[in-house]
Amino acid sequence: MTFVERIFWIANKVRWFIWVLAILVLEIKYLEWKEKPEILFPILILGIYNLLAGYIISKIKLSKVYYSESILDISFITAIVYSTGGIQSPFVLFYFAPIAFSACYYKQSFSLSFTFGIVLIYILFFVGDPSKEWIPFIMKTLLFLGVWGFSSYIAQEVRFAERDVEYEARRVALLQAQMQERLNKIEKEKREFEEIYKISLQIDKTQTLTEGLSSILHSVSSYLKTDINLIAAMEGRRLKVVAGDDLIGGSEKTKEWMDEVILNGRLCAIENIEKDDRPPLTPYRKMGILSLVSLPLMIKSEKMGIFLVGCKKERVFSLEEQRFLRIIASISSLFIDNTRLSREIDRLLVTDKLTTLFNYYYFEEAVRREMERAKRINDTFYIAILKPDIVSPEPSLLQRLGIIVNFQTRKEDIVASKDSKFYILIHAFQDKDILSFIGRIKMEVLSQINLPIVVGVTKFHSSVIDYKELLYNAESSLKEAESSASRVFIK
Repeated sequence: MTFVERIFWIANKVRWFIWVLAILVLEIKYLEWKEKPEILFPILILGIYNLLAGYIISKIKLSKVYYSESILDISFITAIVYSTGGIQSPFVLFYFAPIAFSACYYKQSFSLSFTFGIVLIYILFFVGDPSKEWIPFIMKTLLFLGVWGFSSYIAQEVRFAERDVEYEARRVALLQAQMQERLNKIEKEKREFEEIYKISLQIDKTQTLTEGLSSILHSVSSYLKTDINLIAAMEGRRLKVVAGDDLIGGSEKTKEWMDEVILNGRLCAIENIEKDDRPPLTPYRKMGILSLVSLPLMIKSEKMGIFLVGCKKERVFSLEEQRFLRIIASISSLFIDNTRLSREIDRLLVTDKLTTLFNYYYFEEAVRREMERAKRINDTFYIAILKPDIVSPEPSLLQRLGIIVNFQTRKEDIVASKDSKFYILIHAFQDKDILSFIGRIKMEVLSQINLPIVVGVTKFHSSVIDYKELLYNAESSLKEAESSASRVFIK
């Protein structure tokens, strides 16, 4: 409610006070007032107006009500003053009320004119007064002007204060809106970081690359409400989807866009694919994807793959959402890199550096496990040890020998190397077949690299106590083979 609107309702209450006070004074001092219609009618009209004031302002423009109200007040007071002695009437002081209210309702120039109008009425009463008392007349006239001046000053100050309050209210509302926006942003960032933290915990607990990346995509899909989610990793020079929706599916066309994003090395967000006529996006249009965000997966300058999310309806991915996707893409890149490093470390732990076959420590563990299995099911297997039948073979020769031996064995067999020796764990062979198996290896080695080899073989029996005894037996067979004419010994 504005200042003027508040004054309107204050004026309504003051008018009731004047109305009641006028009736009391008339009843006490002017007993015949009820017989004078020029007094009775204004009092009735004023009372009716006050009763209907709330209804009137709901139907008529407020500025028009001010003018009508001011005219009504002057008419009422003038009628009472005229009927109760003119300039000598005590009701002359009632003129102060409309003067004060006019200073609140109108601009200063108009309210001053309004005050001069009241002074003019008072002058007319003075002219018609036979006593012509100048001093009271001048004092009351100056008092009218003084009431106007003081009321104008107070009204002006209140208006200034009201403007200040409105300005402060607008400023507070603006600050409140900014604060709410910041709080919303903080809340959104909080949810983003909570999601990132949850994703970090999930991938820490996963054991495989696909499981870890799938959990990342599931969290991203739940958080961003996306329809299409995938992570494709580089395998050599080719992209392969390792988690999520396989949009590649053997099609080179869908890979064109992914290859382009990886080549550019930066995030690409498309609000509406239908409005983008780039040819690499055509397969995605056919899939019904409208909005797309693609990010390359990179560790420093190494390109590791692509992270892609999309929606089947038009959507603008905000800067905050894009930042979230960048962080998730970095986490995915690190996870892929860490998984590959872990695999490489695991491979190195069980691999001979020279021949890239399994190392001897891995072979020992494999023999121990195979012995336990064979004892449980009453099965058997063979251990073969072979080495070049020359002194100090070249490393390159050992590498080629390792390749040939590994190629000649079956998938279920285990081949390892140590100190120029090659160890083979041979599964499920009949005794009659083991000699032909060894002979084939010797023939291939001789024909391909012209290298004679010595082979010692031992068979596992249930009487063997542990794997160390079995390996000792195999070494003993190799020594026997060195003194044998055929350079092969099977125990």
